[in-house]
Amino acid sequence: DWSALQPLLLQRLEQVNARLYLTAYAASGLLLARLGDRDPAQTIAAQVQQIDAKAFGVEVLLSILNAPGEAED
Repeated sequence: DWSALQPLLLQRLEQVNARLYLTAYAASGLLLARLGDRDPAQTIAAQVQQIDAKAFGVEVLLSILNAPGEAED
């Protein structure tokens, strides 16, 4: 549950395990976006951005989600 996890991550943001968790969570959002699951990916991006706007992958994820759609061959 994000409401329980968010305060813990904010408290421990400088710890390696918290940073690793945020990076992995952002990466899961990238994967979901790539697979076309935009809503959960958008949720993940927003949640990670609440904790750390400069977290690895969040800017990339948001740019993917906000980019105009491209037709696939």
